[in-house]
Amino acid sequence: MSSTRPRPDGTPERPAPPTTAIRTDLAFDHGAVSRFNAWFFSAFRGYLNHAARHHKQSAFGGIGADTVLEIGAGVRHEVAHCK
Repeated sequence: MSSTRPRPDGTPERPAPPTTAIRTDLAFDHGAVSRFNAWFFSAFRGYLNHAARHHKQSAFGGIGADTVLEIGAGVRHEVAHCK
């Protein structure tokens, strides 16, 4: 398709972004990072929850127990089944 031909709604089509190949020579061993993160958050769970307690209460205190809250870069349809 031509990038100048408009879509049915009148907006112009945009060409697809170029794809990039994954360079295996730059690969990173995420296993070591994952193991460290698992250890860190297990070891410091109590302290981190204690330190963030007031922030969590002020941010999430008014949310009801029947509310689904998605935090992070998730996709809306992932929690659609909860309705």
